[in-house]
Amino acid sequence: MTSPTFSMTAVNGNLNKGSREDYAFTVVYSTSSSAADMALVKKISIQFPLFTTYDFTFANTECIENPSSTIEVDKCWIDTTTYTIWIVPVIKGSYINSNNFMIETRGFSIINPINNPSINQNQFVIRYYTWKSAA
Repeated sequence: MTSPTFSMTAVNGNLNKGSREDYAFTVVYSTSSSAADMALVKKISIQFPLFTTYDFTFANTECIENPSSTIEVDKCWIDTTTYTIWIVPVIKGSYINSNNFMIETRGFSIINPINNPSINQNQFVIRYYTWKSAA
């Protein structure tokens, strides 16, 4: 099995320091396995890096499923106190590990970092939960 892949792309292309922007997030659990581990996932979190590393701030809590997502998203929201995006997928036994989930923020939810605008996407932490009460 390969490691999960993660990407974050500015929806409107505005990468200016301190500017509000929406981002599309894409995560694939594994590209080399057809195992059905993703069929067991009840909740997913995308944890932003520490504020001292990248000073992201949030102006909104909205996010939605991107039309290119293979895994359907039931709910998605941004917890602005923990710097976490929470995703609840639609539960389906047919999901396989190489399926992707894509979400995007809405309403210019994210304010770009001012102090460190060169973002290392490896600083984000993706967690998969097989129970719904993850927090």
